[in-house]
Amino acid sequence: DLWWRSLVQIQYRPCPRAVLFGMKIHYNVLSSRTLSAVNSAIDLSLNQNKWSVSTFWWSPEIKLGNRAGIATQIVSPDVAQLIYSDIQSILPQGGSHTFQYYLWPEGSNISTHDDADSNKIAGATIYLNDRWHPDFGGIFLWEDGDTKEMKCLCPSHNTMVVNDRFEQHLVTPVTSAAPVPRRTVQIWVNN
Repeated sequence: DLWWRSLVQIQYRPCPRAVLFGMKIHYNVLSSRTLSAVNSAIDLSLNQNKWSVSTFWWSPEIKLGNRAGIATQIVSPDVAQLIYSDIQSILPQGGSHTFQYYLWPEGSNISTHDDADSNKIAGATIYLNDRWHPDFGGIFLWEDGDTKEMKCLCPSHNTMVVNDRFEQHLVTPVTSAAPVPRRTVQIWVNN
């Protein structure tokens, strides 16, 4: 069930503040005020009919093996502005931005894809869970565009990954060991 665990143990290496090639990894990107606003917004909306499920509108290739679907919701403009204010200096420049909450229940994953779209300049993900153990799954794997090596990152609180080279990547299935859904903010930098 945890076929990728040995890969995580072998390939994981702590990263500096920002990796300047391929996937860019940034730590402590949101202020405590913004993190509080984001998590409060998610918590308040959990019992409201504001969420859609990825299984209805994602392409079959990206849903491969996804047993649960990912709950998604557009971030409100006021919270999106807080997020953008905190990360604008490290996001690639572009036109508009789309901010979404993703909740990843047990069995949810995203199969290999590259985010390439004629309307996108980059994609970014901010990890929100306070603690996330590799046994919970939801591990981010990507193929380095230069070396073709597979690399991985276990979600780490308040860390942001930026994909501005449209490198192949995936997220392993969230396992039954996860005590809560995996929480992220997905950001699209549009033309």
